[in-house]
Amino acid sequence: MRTEKVIFYSERDKLNGALYLPDGDQGRPWPGIVQGPGFLGLKDAKHY
Repeated sequence: MRTEKVIFYSERDKLNGALYLPDGDQGRPWPGIVQGPGFLGLKDAKHY
């Protein structure tokens, strides 16, 4: 599995995330899931 850092903006707020891409055919479309970080609000928190 490959991981890429992603950055985008929501209004004036800068959001950082990680995009996890499966190994295999890179030209093929894959379904996606967006996961919020939950209670702590930190993507790096290891509590889930």
